[in-house]
Amino acid sequence: MNVLLHDESKLRRFITGYILVGFGLFLFMYVNQQNLISRPVNSFTAHSVKVLAEIFNYPASVDQVTYTRERGNDKILVPTTLLMVGRYKARVILECSAVHAGILLVTFILAYPAPGSRKIYGMLFLVPCLVAFNSIRIFILMLLGHYFGQSSTVFHIFHIYVMQVLIIALVLVLALVWLRRCELGKADYPVWFFLKFLVVSAGLVVLWFGLRNRWGPYSEIMERFIFPFLTFGALVLSGSTFTLRNSRRDIVMGFGVMLGFLILGQAASFTYEHFHSSSAELLFVMMNSALKYILPFGLFFFLIRKSLFVRTDPSGKQVFGCPLCGKQDIRNLRAHAQARHNTELLQENERLMSAIKLIEDSLKVK
Repeated sequence: MNVLLHDESKLRRFITGYILVGFGLFLFMYVNQQNLISRPVNSFTAHSVKVLAEIFNYPASVDQVTYTRERGNDKILVPTTLLMVGRYKARVILECSAVHAGILLVTFILAYPAPGSRKIYGMLFLVPCLVAFNSIRIFILMLLGHYFGQSSTVFHIFHIYVMQVLIIALVLVLALVWLRRCELGKADYPVWFFLKFLVVSAGLVVLWFGLRNRWGPYSEIMERFIFPFLTFGALVLSGSTFTLRNSRRDIVMGFGVMLGFLILGQAASFTYEHFHSSSAELLFVMMNSALKYILPFGLFFFLIRKSLFVRTDPSGKQVFGCPLCGKQDIRNLRAHAQARHNTELLQENERLMSAIKLIEDSLKVK
């Protein structure tokens, strides 16, 4: 009898909460980004990078400008933050900030079954770490632009792949730190997982760059969509529970879900470009956000890290539930059964012996 407690209800609640909270926060960000979020967030990102540049004696400046964006027949005024470090000037947009990664981390913490105090602890102490890392990330990119130029291969690799992969990895590492701190289920050691992820993701990026030239004119199109798949693949290969034999079904399912979101997002993009539908634009933004942020991170936990929802004791051993009374979180199932259910066990034994005796008697008759 398999009495291992795998709390499917918690897994379902986590999945539902993760989807609802994640899409809700991304939708709120999209609806309010022009009039509420973009200017203060982008300005904070630019000024934090400016402070880092000045600490290392690089000339830096931040300017606020407004440009006009056309949406169908409408013209929208978009506030823009310009950052200059050394000789390189760049437009700071929301994807340069830690907003998307922060939403990812906050969504995980809010959705995971844990006491409210631990959720508050996670958000208060881990989100600032993410923001600080993001400022360092943008500063390094600005230095690469300063020394190599925006059109260089080095800048392209770091901008499109390395830095985006790193910030997603940091979200996962911070989530693992929080899980181990809260002693909630089994989790990989954060530092070891991060190092493995760096090696695996670097290998996948090198492999992609070795193959991209073979795609010819389609390589640029492929490059726009390959990042989420590389991220998910690196997460899966870096997990301690990964085995090809046991995980191949989940991997195929994960890539299939991501491919479905990619197709739906491109259909929405086509509809918006040709019919200027605001609903299609909203759908494209949500599908794109899900594909780049929510899915690689979420599918890794949903499909590959299901064991997080199996109860464990502080030493990492699995905890059993009693099949007789249903009590959970039992450290020693045998001792519990002998102490609480000795009578039931004896009755079961008597019935078993009676059944064996009947079988033996029937054999003797024959």
